[in-house]
Amino acid sequence: MLRYFLTLFTLVFTKILFSQADLINKFSLGYGRLNGVVYMSRNVDVLNSANGHAFSLLYSQSDLFRWEIAFQRFSDFDMNPSWKSVKARTIECNLMCLARTQGGGLLFYPIAGLSYNSFNAFYTGIQDYTLMSKTTQPNTVIQSFWPGINTGVGSSLCIGNWEISLQYKMRIGQTPGLRDLNIQDIQFSLLAWYSPKDFKINSAKKNKTIKKSNRSTGKGRYFIPK
Repeated sequence: MLRYFLTLFTLVFTKILFSQADLINKFSLGYGRLNGVVYMSRNVDVLNSANGHAFSLLYSQSDLFRWEIAFQRFSDFDMNPSWKSVKARTIECNLMCLARTQGGGLLFYPIAGLSYNSFNAFYTGIQDYTLMSKTTQPNTVIQSFWPGINTGVGSSLCIGNWEISLQYKMRIGQTPGLRDLNIQDIQFSLLAWYSPKDFKINSAKKNKTIKKSNRSTGKGRYFIPK
């Protein structure tokens, strides 16, 4: 399933990329690894962290703001002893507000956005101090979907068309079956984004022309010439 999603994602991105009449380096495609504590309101052990994969598409609206659409998938794991075969997925839309060093090679940004999250696992009911067994039958498969609010911070190192980013992020949401609002997930992410070289499409001649870049060695792609 993930293989088909990535294939479709790549095809759509490529189609968008080469149909732009403006600078296409407004778009960046990224992949990364993440580690975090999932479903904290039902996790009986904070050491039950999980690793996963992140796929994202960036759109730089301006020198100050950019948008991100991301799909994140945690590898199947156990939250011992209460949960087995946990499957966690999320789709996000985030806004980043960029601050940069004078040379443009180092970025800092807060993150704010919305997410739609899915959780599927086998509930054993063993040593569950959250008392979920009062409302849920043990030894059953539980599936839940919940909307979340994302908040966090990030820092990036820009090298030419590449950007390497480290992020810290939290997801806040309501626990299914409870009237509360808690931090559901906490995660660290290491991401790499790539933005293609600058070029424009000449609609009159229907051919590609290379636009001279203001980049120089050691300066990031967010460098603003004086």
